[in-house]
Amino acid sequence: MRRVSTPNVPMYMRFMLPAQVQARFGPTEETVTAVIASLRGHGLTVERTTATTLRATGTPTIMEQAFQTSLHQFQQPATDKAPAVTFRAPNTRPVVPVEIASAVGTVVGLSTKPVFHSNVHRARASLANAHVQWSAVAGADSAPVGNPGFLTVLDVAARYNINPLYQRGIMGHGRTIGIVTLASFTPSDAFGYWNSLNLKVDPNRLIVVNIDGGPGAPSDASGSVETTLDVEQSGGVAPDAKIIVYQAPNNFQGWVDAFAEAIQSNNADSISSSWDAWEAFANGVLASDVADPFSGQVVTFAQAAHELFVAAALQGQSLFADSGDYGAYYLAGAIGRGTLGIGTFTTPLSVDFPAADTAITAAGGTTLPVTIVAALPSGPLSINVRTERVWSWDYLQPLCGCTSS
Repeated sequence: MRRVSTPNVPMYMRFMLPAQVQARFGPTEETVTAVIASLRGHGLTVERTTATTLRATGTPTIMEQAFQTSLHQFQQPATDKAPAVTFRAPNTRPVVPVEIASAVGTVVGLSTKPVFHSNVHRARASLANAHVQWSAVAGADSAPVGNPGFLTVLDVAARYNINPLYQRGIMGHGRTIGIVTLASFTPSDAFGYWNSLNLKVDPNRLIVVNIDGGPGAPSDASGSVETTLDVEQSGGVAPDAKIIVYQAPNNFQGWVDAFAEAIQSNNADSISSSWDAWEAFANGVLASDVADPFSGQVVTFAQAAHELFVAAALQGQSLFADSGDYGAYYLAGAIGRGTLGIGTFTTPLSVDFPAADTAITAAGGTTLPVTIVAALPSGPLSINVRTERVWSWDYLQPLCGCTSS
């Protein structure tokens, strides 16, 4: 993977086809046949879905017997930050059948609990009960662009010097963007956005692939605004590119199946996802991972995902994920959002998954130059961010101090 991505080495950009990756690094046909036979021997119906994934279906009783666990239905009540959710999950860590333990990377699907979320924020009209007005300013490093909350792909092109590429005709022609997402969207919304900016786009540029039946109808509660945002912005920066949206239910199985399909099909040049989770979820803490009966070690979802990412890199597919908004304090942010439902405890240092994976590029946000005027009882308070900086809210501390007193 490193050699095909490192300039000035013999293997640079000598990418492989999916069949070549499978032949050299994937499981042998004998191994796959043995795993299928074992699962069928436990009463499961099994089909091969990609080079490295199988779908096994059966009754709850058969699943419990095959993986030595007990499945239960759970209800998580609504909070002021998250809707109520009902999900299925095992109450003990599943165990891989002994005869296939060495061949299984991970088992997903026994739990249907939503575990991934997006990091969408809206520019607020008030902060701490004080009305605020946002105004873009000409900082020391740039001319002004649109106001926060109203930035468009045209602002991005102006701010980050993309317009010279457009002038040379480099607008994404012949390229395909893949988006892995866990909420559905309304395609006409994206076309409405592009049309409002007078972008000339192919009316047939969008393909939607529903994974595992899809994530259901668009809704605010499911996070459809994230999918819409991803499609609009990526497709707006590269108006001539094709877009494939791989949309799946919000759980471990939907997530891994969507990436497996996007990578196995090899139709997208780049694949991005703006959905993430606490890295410990992916590494076996509170997750639906399984135990190896020989070593007792946990077979993790994160390792299986990493192997998918490496396969993508070997094929020349670039992967991107959002880095999240909390740096090394991801868990503290997740508890503050009320997305974990696991109570309060000392928060260890932790980061965002999949951005934590070494085979994916993590992309973080920035704060652009801006003037914020807050209408306080004591008079207006002006806060100036003069230059572009790493995304953070700490510049609002003067406002917090005034309103709290």
